[in-house]
Amino acid sequence: MTTGYSSKFIQTMEALDGTQLGVRLGQLCIQNDIPVKDVSELLKISRVTVYNWFTGKTKVRGSLREKVEKIIQKLEPDA
Repeated sequence: MTTGYSSKFIQTMEALDGTQLGVRLGQLCIQNDIPVKDVSELLKISRVTVYNWFTGKTKVRGSLREKVEKIIQKLEPDA
């Protein structure tokens, strides 16, 4: 289990459908122990935005969509 995410947050993420881009990113970040802070710094966005993506509250939009897709490709176990 990762140390960067609370067990409650991990349980919430495991229950979500990973078809949304942001949710899938969140699930992969948890699996790979990548902190929200790192994602937010890489994409130059707020941590709140990243958490909202992870939980499916908001969708990844605009120019960030392509960047997130590339991150997911690198993190996917099948890649």
